[in-house]
Amino acid sequence: MLKRFIILLAVLTGFFLAHAHPVISAENSLMGKFTFNWYVEPSKTRCARIGHALMAKLSSAKFHCDFTPHTNTASGAAASLCSSTDGNSEYMIFSTLAACENEHETQAANEE
Repeated sequence: MLKRFIILLAVLTGFFLAHAHPVISAENSLMGKFTFNWYVEPSKTRCARIGHALMAKLSSAKFHCDFTPHTNTASGAAASLCSSTDGNSEYMIFSTLAACENEHETQAANEE
């Protein structure tokens, strides 16, 4: 009986780890990157480093993230996107602070 329990536990653990891996990888790929909500006026927002609090927000059911690099940004820099499910916000995510700030400044200049 104990042997069956251990086998079942091993199978279930493997199952959960196999299905959790993409979520863990996606979260880890955003941590430490830089973002801003481009739906907000550039004067009212700034680039922020993605930490645990922002990562929790972006990985919640209220957001959907597209990790495909998009190059149709104002600056031409590649960015991933995390969009709110209600359509009220969208975060552009960049690998570096310089790329994020360049995009933010380009959008601000285009707004004038």
